[in-house]
Amino acid sequence: MLLLITTSASMYPAIVKGKIVDSNNVAFEFVNATATSTTDPGSVYGSISDMYGEFSITGLVAGEYDVVISFIGYKAEKRRIALKSINETIDVGTIKLYEDAQMLNEVEVVGQASQMRFDIDKKVFNVDQNLASSGASATDMLENIPSVDVDNDGNISLRNSSNVEIWINGKPSGLTEENRAQILEQMPAGTIQAVEVITNPSAKFNPEGTAGVINLVLKKDRQAGYFGSVSAGTSYNIGSLPGANVGANFNYNSKFVDFYANLGFRYRNMSSGSFTDRYSFTPGTEHLDTISFLNTNSESLRNFWGLFGRIGADFHINDKNTISISGMGHGGSNNSLSVNDYTRIDFHPLDTTLYSRSNSNNGRHPSYSVALDYIYEIDSQGSEFRTGVEYSSSSRSGDYYYQQTSQKGNEPEYNQIQRQDGKDQGTIFRADYTQKFLGTMKLEAGLYGSWQQRISPSRTWNEQTDGSNLLVQFNDFDYNELIAAMYATYGAKFGNFSLSAGLRGEYTNTRVGTRDAENARYDMTTRSYWQLYPTFFASYMFPNDHELQATIPDASTVRADDSSTHSAT
Repeated sequence: MLLLITTSASMYPAIVKGKIVDSNNVAFEFVNATATSTTDPGSVYGSISDMYGEFSITGLVAGEYDVVISFIGYKAEKRRIALKSINETIDVGTIKLYEDAQMLNEVEVVGQASQMRFDIDKKVFNVDQNLASSGASATDMLENIPSVDVDNDGNISLRNSSNVEIWINGKPSGLTEENRAQILEQMPAGTIQAVEVITNPSAKFNPEGTAGVINLVLKKDRQAGYFGSVSAGTSYNIGSLPGANVGANFNYNSKFVDFYANLGFRYRNMSSGSFTDRYSFTPGTEHLDTISFLNTNSESLRNFWGLFGRIGADFHINDKNTISISGMGHGGSNNSLSVNDYTRIDFHPLDTTLYSRSNSNNGRHPSYSVALDYIYEIDSQGSEFRTGVEYSSSSRSGDYYYQQTSQKGNEPEYNQIQRQDGKDQGTIFRADYTQKFLGTMKLEAGLYGSWQQRISPSRTWNEQTDGSNLLVQFNDFDYNELIAAMYATYGAKFGNFSLSAGLRGEYTNTRVGTRDAENARYDMTTRSYWQLYPTFFASYMFPNDHELQATIPDASTVRADDSSTHSAT
């Protein structure tokens, strides 16, 4: 509250006057001007500037005063004056006020983003605020994404096709068709910011995933200082033991560096059972006669544990340049047992067969990936240049036991052991340029290169009556692939109408080796070819989230060159 002491001007005629303007030298109206006695702070005299910016403080007595000119949102200006007599008039001249960008405290607007939005070439599902993600795995979270299906073994399919690419932060990150089910089971859903579903991949993307691409965008909190969280939970499937999950997150953010670390542990048990009855009839007869009847009862148990870890740092060189280093690792094992009991009855002649099959396995699947990225932010619209290199490696090993026993009938009995191992490793380099303009248009161009190697040895033994094992199957598979590509795309959105067009040129060289005996020579096949992949799609959004799309099919490729060689080494 401003306390004004008013007195008679005729008794105390001393005056302080002046003129107030803004930073553009324009007269400033309604600005507060006060004069406070330095010897008696309780004595305050005031005035307000008029339409010409002029003010006049009257009724002052002799003495020393602080004259303060102030207005909300502007830096206050202060002048010290001394009145020697009650008849004196002091003109402080023209005072200029400047905006104070730091006067108001920061205002934070908090809101929850829409759970789904449509971009030019993808659908984005925001899952960071989903309470169902708490304590769940990435697999559990994907089960709630439209058009994404997850089977009982954790295998992912998109629009009823398993030929789908799954990426993390826009990169494969070591996820392959062989290990991604296990890795996604261990990845905490709480580390995921959004899920991007790209059912019509543009020329920017590798064309291997013909059904589309599912990209998991992980969280990067930008709160100042350091903070962390710990979570724990349990799960229970009827007929099995309870499971558990524990997760921990730590972040440290400053002007120059963002550091993050995530750790998750999951243990889970699952059980299932089923039965089937199958009848076979004689065809082409007036009265269908039953030929045979088959009853199957099955039970299965499955449990696994896994540890998932992620660590990284973003170094902000300045407002436009950032260098990122990150790593991700996963380790664990899975065990399963399934038993199938069969009862078969043949009616012509009457005969009954009873037998049982069981199979069990235990496997391990460690993996890791490391990445180095550089980002240059061109403008505030999201235009940027991004380049990076990533190396990933994963291995798997498993022992499988198959047994068939016969209680009645002529079904053969056997015990079989199978050992499957494998290792995948690869390096990916990419450089991407993105230019956004007019708010709804995007131009992209870039280079891509990758090298991958997949090794899969497999052995199968039959257990003999004397306890020895007879090797009955031997297979070594070695696959090497080198890809070099360049692409350019253009996308735009006009109201409810969106379109995207692009062209990708890709050179591929593959070298495949197989052998069926330990000392045999590798049967090698080398193939190289150059292909063009044009892409185009247009879509129109109708009310209630209905969308109509038109797209060039995946088969529209142009092969420029094709050569292959075959050799044995």
